[in-house]
Amino acid sequence: PRKDHEELIRKYGGEVASSVTAAVTYLISTEDDVKSCSSKVASAQGRGVPIVQEGYLGACVAAKKLLDSGYFVVKGSKAKKRKAAPKGKAAAAAPAAKRAKAAEGPVTTTDKVEVIAKSGLADKAKVVSEETAKGFVKATLTWDVELVLNDLAAGKDKYYNMQLLANAEGSQFWAVQHWGKTGMAGTVHVDGPFDNIAAGKKVFRKKYRAKTGNVFGQIGATFADIPGKYRPLAKEEEEEEAAPGAPR
Repeated sequence: PRKDHEELIRKYGGEVASSVTAAVTYLISTEDDVKSCSSKVASAQGRGVPIVQEGYLGACVAAKKLLDSGYFVVKGSKAKKRKAAPKGKAAAAAPAAKRAKAAEGPVTTTDKVEVIAKSGLADKAKVVSEETAKGFVKATLTWDVELVLNDLAAGKDKYYNMQLLANAEGSQFWAVQHWGKTGMAGTVHVDGPFDNIAAGKKVFRKKYRAKTGNVFGQIGATFADIPGKYRPLAKEEEEEEAAPGAPR
């Protein structure tokens, strides 16, 4: 039943959408819906969103991780490949991309968070911090998280830090990850530079989801601790309680 699916998705840190938007990663549907080409199916195919069977949810829960959706794709749901556009149309896409970039608005950063030193970007970039809203609720979302995985019985005591950075001009963006054993210098990996912030956010969100099993940046969300996954480092007690990875 749909209600059971929605409860299961929310229980494990996912979100349920009433329509297929750019934020949707999977559409759960049936072969009958695909054959009738419902509006959601058509939208998912147009956006390249995988359309999966209902059993995909249960399989992910049983495996305690997000599985490859390839084995669960509904038969006949893959969109047909489009023919290559003529050169003239391809050239016309460039101005459209520039307009889309401009539509993102100005990028804001913060001086309150130190850039991961080993990234080599401390002198040319700052951590992205932006205002976000959901209905009448407004908050500040800082793209900086410190994650830990403590399981002494299994001999695990590790950290995993992440940041989304932007240069002063707002024209280049990087997603930085710093991980290792607690007390050790660790390893740093940098994705980028990207020429648009959306690409950097995509990398950041994907890695956050993979490490924690939760969705980053949800207003009013409660972080769900998942066995074997990282959790955000506890903040000081005087800070306002909020879901780690959620805007403040």
